[in-house]
Amino acid sequence: MKFFKHINLLLLLILFVSCLEDTGDLSIESILDRGSQIYPPGADSIFISMGLPSNVIPELEKSKVIDGTSGGLLEIYFEHSDENISIKIDASLTIPPGAFSGTERIWMVLNNETGTIWFYPHLAFSIPVQFDIIYQGVNLFGSNPDKIDFIFQNNDGTIEQVNYTKIVIYEEAEGYYLKLKEGMLNHFSRYGWSR
Repeated sequence: MKFFKHINLLLLLILFVSCLEDTGDLSIESILDRGSQIYPPGADSIFISMGLPSNVIPELEKSKVIDGTSGGLLEIYFEHSDENISIKIDASLTIPPGAFSGTERIWMVLNNETGTIWFYPHLAFSIPVQFDIIYQGVNLFGSNPDKIDFIFQNNDGTIEQVNYTKIVIYEEAEGYYLKLKEGMLNHFSRYGWSR
């Protein structure tokens, strides 16, 4: 039995070390720039870009100082409608009490170019944090809705499926509706919708 405890501890340590990175300046520009340096060329091709026009939708980001012992909530809401497009994005990150020790400035960045979601700093959690997101009015660019999944991408480009309660996808007049319900994240990194 002790052997399995040691193996579990070793696996947790490996996961923690693989997510560590010197975050330094945490401006949105530095976060996205680091991401382009970390991942191999073409790594973004597995993600659905969703057709979010950058002239209408800015990079959406939010940060908040959260005490890991008491937990907290980080939310982003965006809505835009005109004669050409109608888009809503509603994202929330729920950090339960005891998920990490100490106090951290937590960042959530929704990258409209790649359709990915970045979380910083790179932390591993003793209790998973919950991520929920809804996109309304997005374009799936020919992706098969039955094959879309919500994933984590490692620095080497390999992917891992995220545990979640449900993904809901259906077509509306303005585009597609995508919802991730109760995505459970064990660590912070880059996540997104796979093709």
